[in-house]
Amino acid sequence: MSRPSACGWPDASNTGASGRLSLSGSIIKTTDGEVIRNLAITGHITVTSPNVSIENVSIVGDSSLAAIDAHAADGPVTIDHVTITYPVGVFPVSAGAIWGGAGLTVTSSNISGSPDGIDASGDPVLIQDNWIHDLQYNAAKSTHDDDIQTLAGYITINHNTLDATAPATNSCLQIGNLQGNLKQLTFTRNLCDGGGFSINANPASVKAGKVKAGPLIFTSNQFGRHARYGISAHLGAPFASTWVGNIRDDDRSPVP
Repeated sequence: MSRPSACGWPDASNTGASGRLSLSGSIIKTTDGEVIRNLAITGHITVTSPNVSIENVSIVGDSSLAAIDAHAADGPVTIDHVTITYPVGVFPVSAGAIWGGAGLTVTSSNISGSPDGIDASGDPVLIQDNWIHDLQYNAAKSTHDDDIQTLAGYITINHNTLDATAPATNSCLQIGNLQGNLKQLTFTRNLCDGGGFSINANPASVKAGKVKAGPLIFTSNQFGRHARYGISAHLGAPFASTWVGNIRDDDRSPVP
C-alpha cells in the first residue's frame, strides 16, 4: 500500500488529471454528448444529460451534492483521469465525491477528501483502475465513510486501489441497505486495506423482502492488515457470495 504502482496498482503516478488545465468554475448543466476536458474546476459538475464524458479534469469540490453529480443523467456518463479533492472542512451533501447512476463508468481517477469516494447505483456501473484514499470524516453528520458504496444495479469493480486506512473510514466497499434490486456485484483484482471491515454489507432490505440481490462475486483481491475488525462482514445469507482466490497483500496467504 505504500507504493501501489510498484506492483501495477493505481496510485498518484498513474491516475488523475495531468498536463495544462484551464481554470473553470462549476458546470451546472450539460448537453447530450458533451465532452468536458482539460479543466481545473473549483466547484462541481452537475451532469444533466446522457452520453457525457469528463476527461482529464481536476476538481476542488464545494458543498454541493457532489463534485460530479451524475445520478440523474438518464444515460451513460464516462469519467476518466479525473482528480477530485476537497478542502478541510468542506463536504459534499451526498457524501460521495462522485454520485452516479445507470451507465456510469469511472476509470483511472484519483479521489480523496470526501466522506465517500464513489456512490453508485445503476445498470451497468464500471469502476476500474482508480485510486481512492484519505477520506474526510464529517463529524457534524457522523458520516459512514466508504471508498465505494453501492445500493442497486449491475456493478463491476475491477483493479482499484482502495485505501480505507483513514481513522474513521468504514470500508473499502460498502454494499448499502439496498434501494433497488442488486442484480450482480463483481469485485475483482482490487487492492484493499483498512476500514472497520474492508468489505461490509447491509442485508436489511433484502431480509425484509423489499428488494432482491443477485450474486456477489469476490475474486483475486489483495488485502492489507489494517482493517480494525476483519476483512468482511455480512456476506452470508440472504446474499449468495462467491469468495475465491483472495489473499493477503504482504505474504500472499489465503483470505478465507
